[in-house]
Amino acid sequence: MEIKCVVNRQSIKKNKALKSAQKSARKYYQEKKFMKSSKEAKSAKAKIRKLADLRRVDYKVFSDIEQMEKKQEAQLSKDELIAFCRKTELTGRSGNGFEVSRKLEAIMRTKATLIINGVECDPGLVTDSWLYRNRQKLIEQGARILRNALELDKVILATKEPLRAFNEIQEVKVADRFPMGYEKYLIQNVLGVRLEANELPQEKGIIVMNLQTVIAIAEMTQNIMAAQYKYITVANLYTAEAKVVRVRIGDSVKAVAESCFFKRDSKSNSKCNSKCDSKCDSKRIYAGGGAFSCHEAAPGEKIQDTTGYIAIGDMPKYQDAAKCKGCKACSRNCPAGVSVHKIVQHVEKKGMKRVEMCKSFNPTACIGCGACTYGCMAGKDVREVIRWAKKELS
Repeated sequence: MEIKCVVNRQSIKKNKALKSAQKSARKYYQEKKFMKSSKEAKSAKAKIRKLADLRRVDYKVFSDIEQMEKKQEAQLSKDELIAFCRKTELTGRSGNGFEVSRKLEAIMRTKATLIINGVECDPGLVTDSWLYRNRQKLIEQGARILRNALELDKVILATKEPLRAFNEIQEVKVADRFPMGYEKYLIQNVLGVRLEANELPQEKGIIVMNLQTVIAIAEMTQNIMAAQYKYITVANLYTAEAKVVRVRIGDSVKAVAESCFFKRDSKSNSKCNSKCDSKCDSKRIYAGGGAFSCHEAAPGEKIQDTTGYIAIGDMPKYQDAAKCKGCKACSRNCPAGVSVHKIVQHVEKKGMKRVEMCKSFNPTACIGCGACTYGCMAGKDVREVIRWAKKELS
């Protein structure tokens, strides 16, 4: 399964709708009050804006869940909460597929700090943005369950959104930089704590949990079936439209995409119901963790717990044979400090051999965010080159 960025800077320049959406996102996040200092956002520095108009995001239920029962809010101990998450096989809703029960088991201290991660790394995702604005009560409920069970000292909600009034939750607004939602960068920006490469947040009494995971914990205490459902972003890359859709794990990727942006004509053919000059059709459907980590959906592909994004659009034509222009944009935007352009130039001269010469360029620090591919002026899939070097040197 080949993972690609479904957009890059060149493809966006050719699309008026996406350019307009990015301009809108720049205005949406532009506020006078950010962090204490812009220096704190150094680890996440690329300016990659959203690919949908955040003010026009719709909500849709694809697989309906039974109405939540109005039960008294759950009072669970740490062991009970871990057992509950293990029983439901709940995984982190950020799309990493990591079992929540294992993360909770790793917390060795009481009076720990919980950071609720409402900062979406990927420019294609708008799920957390919508949930932040529309599921406040569930966020607060999930936070209380976690606070009581884990005996937390602090609960901090990190977001790029305009701040709201949350009870018992401290909110921190972070700068609109990519990939700010990456766990270690978020901890550094919110708490000022720098973690070494092999150091786990739990070792310092810090737990980071995705915003949707906190909501899932709240919902599961009302209806255990909620663990089988999740919210995802479904996007039309021709028109820069996006919907937050509640789906069930195991639903059809194609059916979800068609329910959002296609309608059936009398001959049972799919036609796009958006204003995109009839360019889009059901064959161009992509799925993955986000716009920077997509693959073309296979026939009959099902939504998994790692699926966070479905899109219709055209994959950019990456010019892997094009010569590096030497602009160094890839290296400047790399949050991990990889000398990306030097590795690319090495491959152009030597091919994929003598990889030991790339060691000083730090490819093993790559986090796979895709910022290099997005901004490459030559239109190359740079991330694939760095992935090769990292694999060979690891």
